[in-house]
Amino acid sequence: YRLIGQAYEKMQLPEEARRSYAAGLEALGREASAETVRLALALAGAEREMGNEEAVRGVLENWQPVARDWRERAAAEGTMEGVPEAEAIENNLLSIYLEDGQILEESGLYAEAVELYEKAFAMAPGRDELIPRIVGAHLAAGNLFEAKVAARLARQDHPDKAGAWVASGQVQEADGQIDEALVSYVKAYEIAPETPGLGMKIGNLYIQQGQGAKGREYLSKIIEAPDTPTGVFFNYAISLMRDKKYAAAVPPLKRVTREQPDNPQGWLALAQCYAARKMYSQAVAPYQRALELHPDPKIAYNLGVTAGRAEQWDAAIAAYDQALELAPDNLDAARNRAVAFMQAGRLEEADEAFAVASWSDYADVFRTFVTAECEAIRELLQSGYEIDAELLPSLDRHRHRLREDMIEKYRPSAAD
Repeated sequence: YRLIGQAYEKMQLPEEARRSYAAGLEALGREASAETVRLALALAGAEREMGNEEAVRGVLENWQPVARDWRERAAAEGTMEGVPEAEAIENNLLSIYLEDGQILEESGLYAEAVELYEKAFAMAPGRDELIPRIVGAHLAAGNLFEAKVAARLARQDHPDKAGAWVASGQVQEADGQIDEALVSYVKAYEIAPETPGLGMKIGNLYIQQGQGAKGREYLSKIIEAPDTPTGVFFNYAISLMRDKKYAAAVPPLKRVTREQPDNPQGWLALAQCYAARKMYSQAVAPYQRALELHPDPKIAYNLGVTAGRAEQWDAAIAAYDQALELAPDNLDAARNRAVAFMQAGRLEEADEAFAVASWSDYADVFRTFVTAECEAIRELLQSGYEIDAELLPSLDRHRHRLREDMIEKYRPSAAD
């Protein structure tokens, strides 16, 4: 029957092949044997070839107990005949359960997902990742009590399995017991450090708890892997920044901006690292990119300050313009914009910017103006210029005009 079915498959007649395999199984019955599991696996393959996915699952579920019995019997007899086929039946069915369970979870059918995961666990209790799946589905459904029961039973029955401790950590984390969750996750890590995502989970939780050094102990072990998620690099860099290790934070942030060029937070963090190290010229471009992706008055203002410190006055003026568009009452941006015009040598625009800035306090305006006036005179003197009679009336006129404008606009009290 099997050979006839294979011949039909070579002739691209899957229906006839399926019938041959089914007839062979009917002739053999449910006796556990190498040929039985070979026929069962071939029948599942024929159904898949025809696109009958439900039928595939049905065949595998029907013959999985026979495959298990034959695997155990073959082990007792010391033979490998039919063992790979028996294992393939169980593994294929397990994969279907996990895939279907994931689909059910994504569809919000958590109870049905739990049922499938429990069937998979009953079939393969050695598969460590199944316990966290069961607990995770309970938690997603909002069934904290059922999740706690499942995690407790897992710890009792499988205390040496990392999955049992991961499940406990999931429950404790969902219940707000972060310190206890960390203890469980670390226990799981000690048992099976290769568990996918576990080191990342521990590192991120430590960072969230403000324990950046401990978090980096775990994240540093996976940070060099080519398939490490970008979010891990970002969290790792942020923890370094919190500890003022700005130089060390730059490489992971560069990777973040390379892999996620449309993520404004990555560019902003990179700019802040450069600025914190007084590398203002390098900070300008990341700030500009962050502002482009996420227009924000604070980012625009910080870009203006940074560009000014880098003596990139045109960039500073553009940044302050945008800051004032986003937040017209930003007094500091208005002042700095006027100063940037002055530093750029655009004196008429500086004069206008000082005149039209929305100053909120007359006394503060006067202090600002006098400070700028003294600074201008100091720079002239340092440059070798002499203060002549023509300069003083000019300064007086500017000061007088500013005072008159402010008095007219705000009418300060006699004390002011």
